Order: sequence, then structure tokens, then C-alpha cells
Amino acid sequence: MKRQGLIWLLSGLILLIVLAGCSSLAGAKSDVTLRMGVVPKGDSAEMRERYESLIAYLEKELSVDIELYMPNNYDDVIAAMKERKIDFALFGAYSFVKAEKEIGAVPLVMESYPKTGSGYRSLIVTRRGNGITSIADLRDKPFAFVDRTSTSGFLMPNAYFQLLHIQSHQFFSEARFMGSHDAVAKAVKSGRAVAGALDNQSYEQMLKSGEISPDDLTILWKSELIPGSPIAAHPEMDAQLRAKLTEALLTAHAREPDAVEDLGLAKYVKADRGMYQSVRDAMFLIDAGYTLNR
Repeated sequence: MKRQGLIWLLSGLILLIVLAGCSSLAGAKSDVTLRMGVVPKGDSAEMRERYESLIAYLEKELSVDIELYMPNNYDDVIAAMKERKIDFALFGAYSFVKAEKEIGAVPLVMESYPKTGSGYRSLIVTRRGNGITSIADLRDKPFAFVDRTSTSGFLMPNAYFQLLHIQSHQFFSEARFMGSHDAVAKAVKSGRAVAGALDNQSYEQMLKSGEISPDDLTILWKSELIPGSPIAAHPEMDAQLRAKLTEALLTAHAREPDAVEDLGLAKYVKADRGMYQSVRDAMFLIDAGYTLNR
């Protein structure tokens, strides 16, 4: 009897050790490291800080390590995904359509904003009080764009210019590419450019932070809603992990609201390829316009 009791005791201890080990493993990270790319919208150091909470949340939800990759321009994000240096990325709508065409990037979610929902706008701004009241007044003046692959900072304003029969490379004295939306606003404020294009989210964030005031700039033009910036994955990213990432992002506003608010978002919503047809149409309009005016 004593021997049988000892056997049961030892069996119980072994079971407890095994269960404790399983419990410990369940909360541990795997050896997987995911790399996330982010298109540059503002100062890179500030952007890294704003993404800290989201990265920490995703690491916890997915039990992986996540490295943030923040290049100098939009095309570098596409190139990094093509070369498998990143697994998923926040794109602009235009850069996503290019990544979809070149790589087969798979849209997972898109940003949804507090004021405009799952869309944002392109703005053309000029310095207040400089006598500029219309796009026509900008002839032979320096104009600031964000990047050649920026939706609101290049594509949509150029599509609008096409409707006005304006070829930007001929109409402006100089087209300057500033690299970020914040840099466009600062260039216009300082007079380095007479006007420039950027997105309303960056504009409102700069007003909120005090980097610009309502007295600095005036809005000459505002676009229709552009579909929100998507987070898209490389097509060869593990399907299960991709599904878990999508679910974590869709529920981030409920599970980790500060992470979403730090990015100026209301939440992430489900995305699909069809949502970006207006961007493809704008690309076609510009291509057609350049062809007709050569």
C-alpha cells in the first residue's frame, strides 16, 4: 500500500511539472519574427514612438517578435516586400495598388478615422494671406508634393489637375518632393513652396500638436474621400498567421484602445481589393492625360 501510494504521489508530481511547463510555454513567444513596414507620413522618430503600443499589442496577441521597418520613401516599402525584407506593411492606397500589381500584396485591414470613417482626403494648401485664391494662381510657382507614390500627396491632386487640363510638370515652376506630409505643410508655411498637397489626417494632427496654426495655411482644394490606408501582407505569409494578425488588428480598438488612438485612428476595418478601384481609376486618368498631352 505504501509503495502504491508513493507511485501515485510521484505520478502526481510529474503531472504537475508537465502542466506547469505547458502553461509556461503557452505564454511564451515563438521563434517567429515578423517584420512590419510603414510608409513615411511624418518624422520617423515620432512615428516609431506612435507605433510602440501597437507593436507591443501585436507581439502579445500573436506571440511573436515584430520588427518595425520605416524607409525613406513609399517605393522602398514596395521594394522591401518584394525582396521579403518585410512580411506586412501599412501602405498608402496608391502604393498598395502598386504592391498588389507587382507582388500580389493581400489587403487585410484598412484604417478608419474618427471624423471621416474609412476614408481620408487630399488637400492642397497655401500660406494664408499670400494672395493665392485658386489653383490658377499657382501657375509658374513652386509646388510641394509628398512622394511620387503618395495617394493624397501626389496621385489625387494630379488627377484633379488633369480634369483642369493642367500638366503639373509644365504648369508649376518646380515640383518639389518633400518625403512626408508634415514636410509639405512646413515647406508651405515657411515659403519654400507656394502651395502643396498632403492628407487631411496629417494636417489635423499638426494643428493638434501646434506645429502649425489655423492662421498659417488655407485650404484651396479638398478631394473626395480616398479609401483608408491598408495594411497588406506578402502573399506567401503563412495563412494562419495572416488570419491571426487580421483578427488582432480588427479588435485592437477594443482590446488596446490607446494603441489605436496613438495613431490618430478610430479603429481598423476589414479591407478588400475592390475598395481601391477609385485609386486605379485615378492612375488611369493620369496615364491617359500624359499620353494625350505628349
